[in-house]
Amino acid sequence: RSYYAVHEMRDGVNIYQRPHDFPQLPIVAICMIPLTWLPHAVATVLFHLLKVVAAAVAVCCAGRIVTTTPASPPLAVRPRLWPGTPKDYLLLLAFLMTARWLSSDFQHGNVNTFYLMRVLLGLNQFVRGRMIWAGVVMGLSVVFKVTSGLFLIYFLWKRQWKCAIATIASVLLFAVVIPALVMGPSLAYESTMNWREIMVEPYQQGFVWMEPRNQSLPGVSYHSLDAAGA
Repeated sequence: RSYYAVHEMRDGVNIYQRPHDFPQLPIVAICMIPLTWLPHAVATVLFHLLKVVAAAVAVCCAGRIVTTTPASPPLAVRPRLWPGTPKDYLLLLAFLMTARWLSSDFQHGNVNTFYLMRVLLGLNQFVRGRMIWAGVVMGLSVVFKVTSGLFLIYFLWKRQWKCAIATIASVLLFAVVIPALVMGPSLAYESTMNWREIMVEPYQQGFVWMEPRNQSLPGVSYHSLDAAGA
């Protein structure tokens, strides 16, 4: 569905209106444009291969984050009764806990694997002290999924001003500047406002989709705890 919607966007169609109602900000559709230059079958295979790469990068970044974070030295040196370190087993446990989620993401053709990769890339840069790059990558994550905007609050709390400023600048770049250059200012603005109408305003008015496909925190809470949703 997204493939054909983005294909029409190349012709100047506003895909944030019916029948498309594209659920992501314009930068996501712009990133998908190269796939629409390929036949649908080829684009689908390439998309899933890219998700495999994204998952591998996410795992590598998670490992680097764990090994970079300073840890307290052990009180005493003891012989190991099993191979590997506690951090290795924590990484394995984290992978096993997210394996079902990754499998579901692949089955449904979602983009959450790319979102996970960007968040972990940003955090990897952060723990290594590369604050500008951390902000740039995290800003891109915010544009793809606004939930990662919580990291901006964390950067401010940690008083990492460079990282926070870079995050804000990155959000403006990917949410405003690039869409205006690619789509034209008028269509980019109209698309963003339409996205706000279909994705933000219903929640501001207290309306929550009850369908299981709604994986937001309010949606999961409602269709898990409410009698009608259950």
